[in-house]
Amino acid sequence: MTSRINNDGDAGGKAVFTSNVIPSKPGLDGSNQIPLGFILSPMSSGAIRPNSTSTIIDSDDSLLTEKDMFLCTTCLAYLNMYCSYDVTNGKWLCPICKSVNAAPKSIFSQSNNNIMKSEIVEYHQEAAGNVNQSPSSEIIMIVLDGNLPPHEAKAILKNLSILIKKKQISGDENNRTLNNVMVGLIIFTSTVHIYQTGLTGIASADIYWIDEEIHDTYDQNYDENNSMNEFESNVMNSKDRMYFGSWDEVQYCASAYFDLLHEDTSKHKHCDLVKESESIKLHHSDDNRTKQKTSRREMLRLKREERLKREKKVSSFDLDDCSHDQAAEFLHEIRKAYKNKTMQQKKRCTGEAIAYALDLISDYEERSTGRILLFTNGSSNAGRGNVIKNATTLTYHGEIIDPEQMEDAAQFFHSIGKEAFRNGIGIDVLCCGNSITLGAQALLALVKPSAGYVLCHSSFDGKQFESNLEYILSLTQMSWTKNQDVNSTRFGLTCSNWMNVIDGCLLDLRMPSYITPISFNGSCTLNNKQKGILPNERSSFSTSASHAANLGISTTNLPHHKIIESTCTSLKMCRFDSKSTVTVMIEINSPIKVNDDESFCYFQFITRFLNPNDKSDLITRVTTQRV
Repeated sequence: MTSRINNDGDAGGKAVFTSNVIPSKPGLDGSNQIPLGFILSPMSSGAIRPNSTSTIIDSDDSLLTEKDMFLCTTCLAYLNMYCSYDVTNGKWLCPICKSVNAAPKSIFSQSNNNIMKSEIVEYHQEAAGNVNQSPSSEIIMIVLDGNLPPHEAKAILKNLSILIKKKQISGDENNRTLNNVMVGLIIFTSTVHIYQTGLTGIASADIYWIDEEIHDTYDQNYDENNSMNEFESNVMNSKDRMYFGSWDEVQYCASAYFDLLHEDTSKHKHCDLVKESESIKLHHSDDNRTKQKTSRREMLRLKREERLKREKKVSSFDLDDCSHDQAAEFLHEIRKAYKNKTMQQKKRCTGEAIAYALDLISDYEERSTGRILLFTNGSSNAGRGNVIKNATTLTYHGEIIDPEQMEDAAQFFHSIGKEAFRNGIGIDVLCCGNSITLGAQALLALVKPSAGYVLCHSSFDGKQFESNLEYILSLTQMSWTKNQDVNSTRFGLTCSNWMNVIDGCLLDLRMPSYITPISFNGSCTLNNKQKGILPNERSSFSTSASHAANLGISTTNLPHHKIIESTCTSLKMCRFDSKSTVTVMIEINSPIKVNDDESFCYFQFITRFLNPNDKSDLITRVTTQRV
């Protein structure tokens, strides 16, 4: 579990190798006993630093688009500054597979051509699925632990207020744009409170009870092709019930719950209208679970009387003048009272709350991506995802996490995380307190499918929490387009972009065939499903093949799939995150024949992701290096 996001310097978007020399033969003998590999931050923002030698030129008059993309017709590597070329006819040699290709002669003669000047180049294309939507239509669901102390909740709301208002406005002072950011609020204890933040001037919530006898019901035979079967809840339609609205209403509702309204009553005229529930819907319960309502003053009076009565009983009891059985019964009553108090105050149905949040965002069609932010200070101990064995495991030192319960809870949370990623929803968890009692294994399983963070803080009222929350909200984004049915929606899209669908960030590692990647480490997985020409590259490949054919270069049976298999490794990263790092270990699989005119080994890293500032812009970043 991470406690801090490192915001220090980075490698400028390029790979950092363990050695500046590639050995000429297999084994460690030719590398001075140093394992060969590299570390790469493919989405690093350092690549666009003004002082970098590989600056990406991204002004409006120099943006590179699909018409500027030229591929090797054999291995699908991109034209780059290290390609040898003949300006008289437009032929160029691929440094990866040594094949001859062709491009327009003008591309080599233009003095301001960024492709032939920079190691890092970005191409921009229109992404499918988001054409008719607001470029930044994003849904954020805030999930708060109702057991948080008021001062911790106040610190969370203060930081969220600053950051979400920043997300709603983009651009400089002369060209400001209002972004469509909708926010929802869920507060959970032993119940799940879903607030209607689309209503103004009133804190209204639908309350869902959780059956405490139902623990983890994770289905071991869960089918990943089923979309929401495992997490379907009987929650009402998110749009009809107005569960998403402005940040001001979210802040008002949360302040009402944590009794913070008295600190600022100027935001709403009707601060006395705190309606805890307009309609209470019982989940896994019956009509007998209703309780008589009492005022807050009356409730405090009754609790005080009960406490005084208990203290009087304890003070008047003399252990020296009682029998062993009486003393045992007395201690049992004290433990029972302690456990009941602990259970009443510390119930958390975390898994149920996240499942409701996932259901609501998935149901909201007018969005590009979604985000769930969970703030908690304890482990899940109620409903699905419960990591506590039973009430008898409560001690004076807190709750005891059961290993078997934890394993089942981790599987349940991981399934929620996978379902969230399939719907373009990222999950991050920010904790406060002791990491041992937080059920970290289950929380890590929850965020892993979307490459999210689990960050533990001593308090939410601190600089480190501010820094971490700002990074998550401002510098990470889900890279996802709606996976539309081509047969039914193609007529609503332009012909140039209907195939540009993406669900994550795609990373291609291209290197000579005599080098083989042997291990990977980082927030990535092997992507064996998408090898060969990707949908967004088909037009560029056709153009490149046409130029080659015009110069008499054979394009039959190309691209060459065996060469692609030996020179390209495709990885998938779940979200745009400039700090995401991939560590790759490589080895030489055959002796290298070194020519007199060739003394370098070339690597090319191709990253595809959605522009975090414009969800309709698909970026292909090409980084080419030589060692």
